[in-house]
Amino acid sequence: MSDFTAPSGNASPAEDAGPPGRDEGGYARGMRALLKVTRILGSRVDFQQVLDAISFAAQQAFECHYVTILLLNEGSRELEVCSVSRDQERELLGHKQKLGDGVAGKVAELNAPMILGEKIDTSAFRKYQSRPSTLSASMVAPITLRDELIGVLTVNSRKPGQVYRDQDLETLQVFAGILGFFIRHYQQADWMRQTIAGLQQVMVGGRPRDEAGEAQDRAA
Repeated sequence: MSDFTAPSGNASPAEDAGPPGRDEGGYARGMRALLKVTRILGSRVDFQQVLDAISFAAQQAFECHYVTILLLNEGSRELEVCSVSRDQERELLGHKQKLGDGVAGKVAELNAPMILGEKIDTSAFRKYQSRPSTLSASMVAPITLRDELIGVLTVNSRKPGQVYRDQDLETLQVFAGILGFFIRHYQQADWMRQTIAGLQQVMVGGRPRDEAGEAQDRAA
């Protein structure tokens, strides 16, 4: 995956990227977006629809250019872009990145969020790839549940002079926490549905298929 889905600035973990003081407008937007996310989780069951709705809600909350959600493939240990909030950036879907590589890979490996500005220290990242100069600031946060890595959430801005602060990052981490809970809940529910469907398939007339097969063998 290209690093421009999770660009880098000063490459330092979660530090204040601007002057002190609470941005009440941004805080209120974040809280309204979080409320919207909880409503989304209660009204939709399709996995992709919920991912897309959360990424779009985050885009609105942070007034950024686009948001990406990357999920971890446990088998390959790769992060894959599974949702992009803006249609113009949908070519990013399916891009993959190894844990530890680039910005998103480093955030995932360290399990530590980052606030990123316009200036980049590329030496801080393994296998860093250049990003478009139009991106001015980003935030990147790991998606976890009970210290288990699930993926990475990124916010990317093109607004000139944009800076993100610790408060913004805290709101993003709440998004990531809700997202982590939803993903694990969905996976567990999906596993249960598949298990039930499998049990139903092996039952014949209320009996396990192997018993039914034995009965057929005796009849033959």
